[in-house]
Amino acid sequence: GIQDILIITTPDDQASFIRLLGDGSDFGINLSYEVQSSPDGLAQAFIIGEEFIGDDSVCLVLGDNLFWGQGFSPMLKSA
Repeated sequence: GIQDILIITTPDDQASFIRLLGDGSDFGINLSYEVQSSPDGLAQAFIIGEEFIGDDSVCLVLGDNLFWGQGFSPMLKSA
């Protein structure tokens, strides 16, 4: 499953995410954080996360989207 997650957020919200989620160890994952200083589009997430991504496969999930459905959890676990 997905274990390493980069959260890209606004400068104003970064501290709140870190305070709420920490390094992710309480959830069995590894969280890293980066700032998107201005809303310059979704593609900029790949530029901001370039070093984090490296040569790995990647999944982009928007924080304001909610996904559910039969079989969704097993699909994420096998990702």
